[in-house]
Order: sequence, then C-alpha cells, then structure tokens
Amino acid sequence: MTGVQTCALPISARLELVAGTVATALGDPATGAARLERAAATAPTPELAIDAHIELARNLAARGELVAGVAVAERAAATAGAGDPVRALTARTMAADIGGRAGLVTVDVLDALVLECEAESDRKGPELLARALLVRAWRHMKAGRFADGERDCGRARDLARARGLLEIELRVVGSQAAIRSEAGDVAGSHAFAEQVLTMARRLGDRRREGIALANLGEGYTEDGDPERGQALLDDALRIFVAIGDRACEGDCRVNLGRALLALGRGDDAIAMLAAGAAMCARSSRVEYEGIARMLLGEAQRARGDLIAAAAELTTAVELLRRIDLNTRWRAELGLAHVLAAQGDAVRAAEHATAARDQLAWLRQRVAPGTSTAGLDAAHQDATALVATLSPS
Repeated sequence: MTGVQTCALPISARLELVAGTVATALGDPATGAARLERAAATAPTPELAIDAHIELARNLAARGELVAGVAVAERAAATAGAGDPVRALTARTMAADIGGRAGLVTVDVLDALVLECEAESDRKGPELLARALLVRAWRHMKAGRFADGERDCGRARDLARARGLLEIELRVVGSQAAIRSEAGDVAGSHAFAEQVLTMARRLGDRRREGIALANLGEGYTEDGDPERGQALLDDALRIFVAIGDRACEGDCRVNLGRALLALGRGDDAIAMLAAGAAMCARSSRVEYEGIARMLLGEAQRARGDLIAAAAELTTAVELLRRIDLNTRWRAELGLAHVLAAQGDAVRAAEHATAARDQLAWLRQRVAPGTSTAGLDAAHQDATALVATLSPS
C-alpha cells in the first residue's frame, strides 16, 4: 500500500501542475493558483517544485500581481541555480516577461538574456529565445524603437512557426498590433488585432481575446469612432473581470475613460479614469497609471480647470519619464499647452520642446510600411507651440 502511495505522489503533483497551467491559460487563474500551489507543496522532486513555481509566477501575472510574479520567478531561478541551468534560464525569462509589463526591465538586461538564450543548446533553447525576443520587442516598442521591436517580433515568429508554438505566435501577432498602434498606425494595428482575436478565440485563450478586443477598442477610439471603441472595451472589461486579471482590468478602465472622454461624457470619463489609475497603481502598471493621469489632465483642461489639469499632467510626465515611454510626448505637449494658457512661457517652452524632440526621434524609428501621419501631426503641433513661445 505504501508503495502505491509513493508512486502516486509524483503523478498527482504533475497532474496538478498540468491542470493548474491549463486553468490559468484558459482564463481561470483562481483554480489555476490552487492547483499550482498544491503541485508546489506536494512535488516529490526539486525540479517539479521549480516548474510549479515558474507557472505560479505566470499565474500571479495573470491576476495582475506583477511584482509578486517577478519575485516568485526570481526565487525559482535562484533555487535552480547553476545545478539546473535550463530551469534557471526558464525562470529568469519568465521574470523578465512579467517585469517587462511593469516597466522593471532594461534593454541591457534583455540583450544579455537574448544572448544567453541564443547560446542555450538544450532543446528548449529556441522556445526560450522566442520568449526573450518577445520581451525585448515589447521594451523596444515602449521606448519608441519600433523598427527594432518589429525585427525581434519577426525572429520570434519564425522560431514559433518552426516549432508549432501557437501561444508564442499569438503573442507575436499581438505585439505587432501594439507596435503599429503605438507608432500611430491605427489601420495597420487593426489588421494585426483582428488576427489576434480570431486566433485567441480558436485557442480558447480568454485573456488574449480580451487584450485583442481592448486593442481594437482603443484603436477605434483613436481613429474617431469612440462609440464602437466603447462597445469593444466593454466586452474586453467583462472578460478581464471574469478571469480576475486586475492589471488588464485597470488598463482597460483607462482606455474606457479615453473613449468616454471622446464621447463628451466628461464626468463619467473622470470617474472611470480615476478608478483605472488607482487599479494600475496597485498593480505597479506605471505606464497606464501615467496615461490615466494624462487623460485626467486633458479632461480637466477641457472643463477649463487649468490648475487641476496642470497637476494631473505634471504627475503624468513624471510617471512616463520614469519608464521612458514612447507616448510621453503627449503628456509633455498637453502640459505645455496648459502652462502656456497660464502664462508660464518658460516651463511651457521646456515641455513643448521635450515633446517635439521625442516626436522627431520617434519618426526616425518606425518600421517600413508604418504610417507616420499621427506622429507628423503631433510634431507639427509641438513645433508650432515652441515657435510661439520662443523669444522674438
């Protein structure tokens, strides 16, 4: 009897690991967490315990607990250590992946990670390399190096297709949609986002479905159709609430606030943006907390409250400078306009110049085939404002 129980234990723990991983992927992180915790607690070997903790880190990220997810992945890497280099590299890649969403990873760190994955001879090496390239592509995008991001996406896509890694291929297409969106190419982004939506629904990936809907909703809002944008964002929000992803929920509430603002529903927009900013702060989503503050500043400016607008936009600039975000120019330019209206020409010129310079830099780093119409229009606005503020 004892022998049967001993034999059953590793099978049970491994089944819990598989079940927890699948539950997380299918949008049930609460069930996934319970099963992964049981797998970690009952794992008969250190290797199985490390695997369970790596998946627990992914699960925490799916629930919006980004900092906690990074900590769990880093502990798994330390436990694996030099004695199990492949698992250590897997855990560090997971930590970088999660940390990238919170703006906690620099390009230098990711360059080193990519090189290490390229040198890994284990059969898992190509998958790890594809994941590392995806994380670096995301960091390139957030810093405004759009062409570099697209190149990394291309390499990750080729690796994923060669090995049938559908989850990674789905993420690649999602990243391509995001890169085009953040470069201001709404039409190009829509084409990729529609592909993501189709693939996510085919795979039953609720989280990616929600992200695709949110990206489409944000795009329609930016493209002048906020009513359709709101409808898509409402669908995305329902998914994020259902699966318990608080980080994506916070981001989505910020984008819903953006749509409500475009619809002229100022009070509703401010309430939604404030709620989104609070959720993003709790999830360490500095990017979307900063965007929320920027949009709150724009809302207050539209209402004529320049003091409140200046306060919100100043906070937005501080947050977005902290993570070197590619859309910082919008907060800088908005603050410049508010300061100019308040008669503070010196500070207004400083922020307008910062916006103009970042926009000029971004326009030189888009990938071939990307429309720069949005960046061009913003650059003209910033340049004109600088000219009016310059001493004659």
